[in-house]
Parts: sequence; C-alpha cells; structure tokens
Amino acid sequence: RGERIRTRNTVTQQQQAAATMDSREHQPNDQEPPPPGPTNKLLPCSEDNNAIAGLNPLVSGEELTTRAVGILHPPLGGLDIIKPTTSMPQYCGSNYLDISAKVPFPSHSSLAPPATIFGVKDNKNNIPTDTWNIADGSLSCIPERYVLERTSTFVGYTPASLVASRISECLRKRSVHAIYNTQKAKVKCFTQQFVEFRVRLFAGKADYGHGVIVEVQRRSGPATYFQEECRNIFAAAKGIPEHPTHYHKVMNRPLQQKMPPEDSVVQYLEVALELLQKDHLDAKLLGTQSLALLTDAYKNGNKTAVSATKHIIAPQSELCNIIASLIETGGNDIEQDSSDDTAARIRANSLIALCNVLKVSARDSSLSQSIKQKSVCVDVLIPSLTKELERVESSPQIALLSARCLNVLVEYYADCRTKALDVGAFEALVNASEYGKSRYASLATESERGLAVLQNTKIVLGP
Repeated sequence: RGERIRTRNTVTQQQQAAATMDSREHQPNDQEPPPPGPTNKLLPCSEDNNAIAGLNPLVSGEELTTRAVGILHPPLGGLDIIKPTTSMPQYCGSNYLDISAKVPFPSHSSLAPPATIFGVKDNKNNIPTDTWNIADGSLSCIPERYVLERTSTFVGYTPASLVASRISECLRKRSVHAIYNTQKAKVKCFTQQFVEFRVRLFAGKADYGHGVIVEVQRRSGPATYFQEECRNIFAAAKGIPEHPTHYHKVMNRPLQQKMPPEDSVVQYLEVALELLQKDHLDAKLLGTQSLALLTDAYKNGNKTAVSATKHIIAPQSELCNIIASLIETGGNDIEQDSSDDTAARIRANSLIALCNVLKVSARDSSLSQSIKQKSVCVDVLIPSLTKELERVESSPQIALLSARCLNVLVEYYADCRTKALDVGAFEALVNASEYGKSRYASLATESERGLAVLQNTKIVLGP
C-alpha cells in the first residue's frame, strides 16, 4: 500500500510539472511582462534539481549537483542575496553554448531613459574612467562555472546604465573612493574604514534577461563595515531608500570601562613612542593606532584625551615631532618596503591623532597656547596638509583627514591662516571641493568649511 501511495504521488508531481511546461509553451507572446519590483522572484528554494533541469534541457540533473550556483534569500535585512547551493536559477545557468555572448536589454516604454550623473563620457580606449558609464546591452553574462558571492542581488526590469548610475551616486554620497572600469563593468572601492571591495555587474539570462546581477566582493577590511556598504549598494541599485544601519555607532561607541589614571596614560604613550621608533611597519602602525585611540575624547573620555594631548604637545615630548614627520614625508620613506596599504594606514592614523589633538587643544586655553608655541604647526604641518589636498585624486581618504586638520588650524590660529594662504591652501581646498562634489561628498563639506574661513581672511588682509 505504501508503494502505491508513493507511486501515485510521483505521477501527480510529474503531471503537474508537465502541465506547467505546457502552460508556459502556450503562453501568448504579446503578454505584458510582470511589473518591476519585489514580486520578481527567482525559482523557489523548494524546487528540486529535476524540475530545474526540465526548464534547462541542455543541463542534466547530475551536472547540476556538481556546479556551485545560487538562489535568492534575504539574510541581510530582507535584501535579495545570492547564496551558493545546488539549485540553479536560470539567470546564472550554463545552458548556453556561447557564454561570452552579450544579452541586450529589452526595450520597455514604461522605463524612463537613464541620465548620467556627472556627464563624463567614457574614452575611446575603455580604460578606467572617472564615472561608471555602462551602456545598455554591453554587460556580459556570468561565465561558466563562475561562483557568485553570497553578497549578490538581482535587479529586474532595470537597464544597466540606470543601475550603474545609482551605484555610482551611492558611492559618492557615502564617500567611498571608487576606481571605475567601464570595459569590465567593475568598480574598485576603498572606504574610510579601510575596507576594500569590488562591485561588478552581469547580464541575466533566459527568463531573467530583463535585469542586472550586482555582485559585491570583499577583499580586505572589517566585515561589519563591509556588510553596511552592501546594504546601501543593493538598496541604491534597486532604487529604494538606504537602509538605516547602526554598525558605525556600535563600532565607535564609547568604551564601557573605567578611565585609566594619568600615570597609565603616560605609560601608554611611552609604549607608543617605542613602537614608532622601530623600523618595522607593523610596529609603527600599532603606535599610530594607540595615539589615535588615546586622544579620542569620544571613546576614552575627555579627561583621558586631555591628559594624552598635554603630554604629546609638551616641549620635551618627541611624539608631536614624530607625528609631524610621518605627515610631512607622506610615507615615502616606508612605502618602498611595503607591499600593502600599511603605509597608508600609518598616515591616516597619524592624521587622526593630529586632528584629535588639535580639537582637544582648541577647547582648552592652556593647551591652545602650547599649540601656538609649536613652530612645527606653521612651518611643517600647514605645507604638508596642503600637499595632501593637492593629491586628492590619488587618495581622497587622506585628503579628507588633511582637510579636517587644516580646518582646525585655520579656525583657531591666525598665524596658520596667513601661512595657509601663502602656501596655496585656498586653491587646494577649491580643487578638493570640486572633486568632492563629484566623487566624495564628505570631502566637499570639509573643504567648504576651510574655504569660508580663508575667504574671510583674504577679505580682511586685502589684495
């Protein structure tokens, strides 16, 4: 009896599958496509390999089990993410002989023509450009046996040019350094938290040829910050508001611990000085990280930050000169022996520590007088920060930190304002502001602050 029941259930399933295939074959060609939105789903997870193989006659069930493919599931706040499994959605299937064939985007009268964001066209050689100008129908399909990352999503009924422009605008607003490659439909991204990842676009296939696949790959950096970037990129690609995230609040929240006494702060600074005096890059990196943390009034409290700042800017202290030296050299003396971004991290942490010291000193009259007596601020820091602003295109993250330090100096110290005008800081801020408006939003904001102060100084001093 049990065998008869199982046989009857198997026959019923086969009849249902045949009825489904028959209805799809007799579906009229002039039928309107389903409306875009979250209703466009991939194959449900419950369908087995045989059913999917029936939709792809060139792929057998045994071949499906040996290939890594993906299905949509929402592990990140309801967003459609592609997860490796043994089921094969049609948009990433390998049932096409010509894998490298281009899939043109079907024309729909309901879709408005996408507009370019910055109006910069790609050059003739298709080399990396300043913006991501992807032409409709230029995307390649997913290569055979290519395993998509879990951090991938499918955007249906949207042209590739519109998806690319949305992602480009999202990266600009979030101040992510992006290097665009139009030919490969790929973007190299670097965040302020030193998270490096790639964004790549693919064309869909078969029933999913009406959309674009967006894949994000993490290369290095904290996974928490990377997850936050993925959420916002996927939301922007689909044209929905950015998801509110709180990872940056969790990672940057104040330390829930007893503040160290002043003697302990001195010991920590001595350890940081020993690390900075070593020749190893890792030691220098740890030393600059310690200084950036000890001078952070938000994480360690104002008392600890004031104590650390007082010892750093003391006349007998070597830490202030070491920080200025790291900023002045721009890492040129250590980058030759580094094969990664360690040198850039050292420069960034040095600028963060300097910015913290300047902000704490500006709120304390005694510390502010000590800063005025430091000739290194006028003679070394102002020209060095101006040079970093002039190299904004190569490293906008460093330029942003330099603009923050420069803003504090020109806002609270008159000698720094005069020196900044003499070394061309005004023109550097103008260039950084223009770059920030098109590529790096936070840099534009910081540059405008400095320009406002220097503009008033120019009016007071006269021609």
